[in-house]
Amino acid sequence: MKEDILWDYVFVGAGILGTISAKYLKERFPNKQILVIDKNSSTGQGNTVRSNAAYRNIFDTDLNVLLSTASINYYKHLESNKGVNLELQELGYLWLLTEEQYQEKYTKNIRINSDSGSYEQISLIQFLQKNTINFEFLSQQELGTVFPEVKTQFSDEEKSEYLGLNLELKEIQHGFLGRQCGVLNPDLVVKAYEKMFRELGGQFYFDIEVTRVLLKGQEEEFDPAFLPVVWKDLEVAGVEVMNRDGKRDFILTKNVILTTGAWINQLLSPLGINSSIRAKTRQLFTICNMSSFIRNSHFANQFNTIPFTILPIGGIFVKPVPNTDCVVVGCSDDIGREFLQESIAGDRTTNPKLENPIGEIDFYVRNILPVLHAYFPSIFTETSKVELPSAGNYAYSLDKFPVIQQDPQLRNFFFCSGASGSGIMKGDSIGRILSALICGDEEAKLYGGYKVNVADFSLHRRNLPKETLVL
Repeated sequence: MKEDILWDYVFVGAGILGTISAKYLKERFPNKQILVIDKNSSTGQGNTVRSNAAYRNIFDTDLNVLLSTASINYYKHLESNKGVNLELQELGYLWLLTEEQYQEKYTKNIRINSDSGSYEQISLIQFLQKNTINFEFLSQQELGTVFPEVKTQFSDEEKSEYLGLNLELKEIQHGFLGRQCGVLNPDLVVKAYEKMFRELGGQFYFDIEVTRVLLKGQEEEFDPAFLPVVWKDLEVAGVEVMNRDGKRDFILTKNVILTTGAWINQLLSPLGINSSIRAKTRQLFTICNMSSFIRNSHFANQFNTIPFTILPIGGIFVKPVPNTDCVVVGCSDDIGREFLQESIAGDRTTNPKLENPIGEIDFYVRNILPVLHAYFPSIFTETSKVELPSAGNYAYSLDKFPVIQQDPQLRNFFFCSGASGSGIMKGDSIGRILSALICGDEEAKLYGGYKVNVADFSLHRRNLPKETLVL
């Protein structure tokens, strides 16, 4: 740490969004001094590395299709043309659907799309066709052939037995397979951007926790004892930091950008700034000795595995891990899963669930295993051992789109959070939008030449569609 430097831009948070955004900003301003700070020992060691890191282009809004497709195509570009290994594996996404789910979501005309000022009602199938998404439907009989392990029908006796567990079994009538979907390695992704940022001359400070955003009067010198008053225009002066030994210091900068994900309110709340972001824990459970279940050549992916599979109850999913004999299972539990509150004691959060979320075996046993056993009775049983329970925190926005904001009063202060579990999948696009905002651009140019309106992602000028196809 060099106290005598006045940085041009300081990013707080070296996760996927901070590292990508810093890289694109450095490309725009090669002669500016740009620093990324993180309390961990390297990039992506917060919730980025805890990500399930699955990606898809199956959405019901044009914007989400665009954000995810542009990002994944750039990752593919890095692998194919730059020789960067991201372990990007196009396994496919398979939704197992009841007849009601199929009719209600996929064939019913419920979408209202805007195209050059005109409006139309179309089904999800028509929407995906319009966006040239590669998908197919599988009948119940076809599922029985290509995926024989999945149970699609239940006897009255079986239904009654599960009703005793308060679980209403739903028969699977259709499979919906998105082919341009898959998984990748979140650590390799963030490390790739870190390398590009460093090669451009960008810098990192690790093992340093930012404890406070510093304010000063506009065009005044920084005073550590400064207290804001209502009649004075303010700006950000820098950040107060603390290292592992408890030593405190100031890092001064012309601009501060918060990219701290689920921890965003820890630094915003003391400033009186409402991000609209709430953190919630999501869990993953790894189960091994599943080689015979994973291996499947019927789905025509290059890894000869089952796809990432979503069951019709509870959003429970099964993700194969190619080149191993393991699967990762989980779900999105909303009702009954608390939003995490920041409890400040001195300069640190004291909520252990926010700082160090832990996978709950009891949650797996009570919520996930019964459904897995019902639909895969020969695969998932009480003897299926969870090898590695893990957990991370999603940063949710109200509409599940990221908040990319320049504060209306502190004009040299920016923040980005609320990727809502899509930070890896849409990371390259989000990073380009944030860097465009910092540069003062009205539009951000995504990979492939597509453009989006930067102000649409702000809080005060927000103009985003409603996405309902959320896992």
